[in-house]
Amino acid sequence: QLATPPPRTYGRIATAPAAPAGTGYTFAGWDKSYSNVTEDLIVTATYTINTYTVTFKNWNGDVLSTQTVDYGAGATEPTVPAREGYEFIGWDKTFNNVMSDMIIIAQYEELSTPVAPSITVPDNATQTVALNENIEDIIFEVDNTNADISVTGLPDGVTYEQLGNTVVISGKPTESGTFTYVVKAEADGLASTKESVIIVE
Repeated sequence: QLATPPPRTYGRIATAPAAPAGTGYTFAGWDKSYSNVTEDLIVTATYTINTYTVTFKNWNGDVLSTQTVDYGAGATEPTVPAREGYEFIGWDKTFNNVMSDMIIIAQYEELSTPVAPSITVPDNATQTVALNENIEDIIFEVDNTNADISVTGLPDGVTYEQLGNTVVISGKPTESGTFTYVVKAEADGLASTKESVIIVE
């Protein structure tokens, strides 16, 4: 009795296994055909890297840049247009390791608007005094500690001194008359003034 011949495999089609998943990659097929096997074969799975869309938007929704980025790569930061009254401080998320579609929004910080210093006028800012007699010390206060304070129009013998954010007016007037003096406080290029009167009899 003749022996049973072995299974015929020459020229047959090989059965491909399920391709393993690759993080960040998509299976693209096999590197060679296995439909007519006539010799030993090594068939290698091939993959293509995934790409994602990264969209940069301005604060108002305007699109600044749309980029196609490979998995794991970084997007390129676009130029941000100036926004009046605000300072650009960065983006709402990082984009140096892209693993999905992303929308990235520009972030801003509102700039503070300089205001003129405010001067508080004391109750005794206006005085009537006798010649060569001490006036009651007059103390003006300014709400800005960086302000420069000056006083003009004082009678002879009366002077002022800035102490921090206050100015102290003191002394003995040596001339008679009505003197309208001006306290000026200046900071950040802005100034404010207050007028008061010293009457010397």
